[in-house]
Amino acid sequence: MASIEIHPKFKKMLKKLDNLKEQLSVIIEDREYLIYHKAVYLETEYINKVGKLEYELFKLECNISRIRRKIAMVQAAINLQEPINEIEIDEELDKEYEEYIKELEKMSKDMELANYLNNCGTLTGEEVSVLKKLYRKLVKRLHPDLNPSMTKEQKALWVKVNDAYESTDIEMLKILYEFTMEYEPLESYDDINMIEELEEKVGFFKKKIMDMLLEIEKIQEGFPFNMVEFLKDEEEVHKKQKQLKESIQGGRTILKELEGYLSMIMTDTGGILN
Repeated sequence: MASIEIHPKFKKMLKKLDNLKEQLSVIIEDREYLIYHKAVYLETEYINKVGKLEYELFKLECNISRIRRKIAMVQAAINLQEPINEIEIDEELDKEYEEYIKELEKMSKDMELANYLNNCGTLTGEEVSVLKKLYRKLVKRLHPDLNPSMTKEQKALWVKVNDAYESTDIEMLKILYEFTMEYEPLESYDDINMIEELEEKVGFFKKKIMDMLLEIEKIQEGFPFNMVEFLKDEEEVHKKQKQLKESIQGGRTILKELEGYLSMIMTDTGGILN
């Protein structure tokens, strides 16, 4: 029985497709490492050196702005000879400053995470290498972009893979890797008998690679990656810390003065309704 000959162009396209899938798996791992590891630790370093002071200053500025607004509302009531309902005023201020409160809460959570990570041990270079290699292999088996026909079970496994990767749980990644060894590639090209169909898939992966490289470039241009050089410069960091501390001290003085003034006009009116 004569053997079936495979068209040389088909074999060439198939090899090209396999290479593109391998390249994409590496790029996906690079992006995830940037987002879930490098960015987190850079942000942690920034928060510990500068972010905590920025939070304190922002909180002070919010309080100063709020108390100035409260003074204006109390003064308006005095001018109109109306009773001052401090509870209603505070409720109105809560609504007006809702976005500021949300931002403060977010900054507070970021600092909590920074404190947690600061107390955690960092991975060694060898552990990072193992983490990246394991994740890259699992990407080839389970990532939706590389495996469009995933089952519910495989999608659930992909979620577990990401959770383990984000938490740097190397042992869990090893378990998941062994667990997925039974899976064959989720897409087979054995039944493709048209070169045009392979060419479409090659085009898809080329575009996916370009889009992801552009995404990585954009990520690296933003925070916290745009702070890398600043964080390396101890003199600049110290200068920034000094500026923030001076602003905080000035803000505390202003806030104390405003609180004293508000207390005075509230006492003088004697018209507070609680």
